[in-house]
Amino acid sequence: MNKRILCLVMAAAIGFGSVGQVLAASSSEVQKQQTETRNKLNKINKDIDAIESKKNQVRAQLSSLNAELVDTLLTLEVLEADLKRKQEEIDQAQKDYEKFKELEEQQYAAMKLRIQYMYEKGGSGYITMLIEAESISDLLNKADFVQEVSTYDDEKLTEYEETKEKVAETKEILEEEQAELQEVEEAQQIYKKQLDSKIASAKTKVANFETELANAQKKAKEYQSTIAKQTALITQLKEEERKAAEALENKDETDNHSGSDKNESDNNSGSSSEEKAPSDGSLGSAIAGYALKFVGNPYVYGGTSLTNGVDCSGFTMSVYKHFGINIPRNSTAQSYGGKRISIGAVQPGDIIYYGDHVGIYIGGGQIVHASTERTGIKISSYTYRTPIRVSRYW
Repeated sequence: MNKRILCLVMAAAIGFGSVGQVLAASSSEVQKQQTETRNKLNKINKDIDAIESKKNQVRAQLSSLNAELVDTLLTLEVLEADLKRKQEEIDQAQKDYEKFKELEEQQYAAMKLRIQYMYEKGGSGYITMLIEAESISDLLNKADFVQEVSTYDDEKLTEYEETKEKVAETKEILEEEQAELQEVEEAQQIYKKQLDSKIASAKTKVANFETELANAQKKAKEYQSTIAKQTALITQLKEEERKAAEALENKDETDNHSGSDKNESDNNSGSSSEEKAPSDGSLGSAIAGYALKFVGNPYVYGGTSLTNGVDCSGFTMSVYKHFGINIPRNSTAQSYGGKRISIGAVQPGDIIYYGDHVGIYIGGGQIVHASTERTGIKISSYTYRTPIRVSRYW
């Protein structure tokens, strides 16, 4: 039965893997481990909630940034259309400017020819034309014609000059508007680059949160699996401990009925009958003396190194191993093995069991034991807790 309990504990230790190393000595120790695992699960669940919250916040930011990007792209599209239209208007204004400039030059050339003609004729051309008039009416008409030609030249030159200036002004205004649109477009392009950068950063954050979340969820599942295995192990250990206790009680009753003192002597089969202390306790004293050498060394849960760290059952097992005595690894199994000794007959070297803890009796009402991580290996009164059983392996 003791071997069965040890096998259950070892099997659970293998099954728990990296989440929680289980080297428990009893159901109560496994329950302590389970409490620690539940605390870790609660913490990782809080971490998951926090990661989810952060991820959702970044997702909301990402959604807002994407909306801004859509608006920016639409604005850029409109700006590009406006710039294209503005360029077409500028091109047309340039064509109009060239056209009126050409007309102005043509009109000016024609006017120069007429002036040149008048100069070369010395003004006689107009006079001859007037003299040759056939009547007063014809004379007046010809005089009016000459005046009209001169006025026409002046008006056309003025018209072309004004039109050319207006076209030039229009072109200048269009170019200014185009420059403004280009500035707006450049600003929008810069803003778009900033949005692209923010969106890329937000996507990276979301991806990182998702990875972190997946790892945390995986860890939570491992803890849940560990808790389930610990629950099964606790149930099995309690059942084995109950059966072992019943068997021990039945054995005690049988021993009491028989009244045989022999049952309290050597029992090489490892039964749990009580035994009076032997007269020669030299080996027990040697065990106690050796155990005292490690007082002050650290307590390490699951440890078996007397110098680097041990837990309570690892301490007793390692001390006994020094003397070539092999005892079980966990405290419950240690308490059921060896020879059953009454509390009143305890001697140095005996193992005292306290339910979920063991220590080595050193005499003088004291034990040496691997107590806690805070105190390490220390000496305590053997009644610092209520002793349950005493086992002797020497």
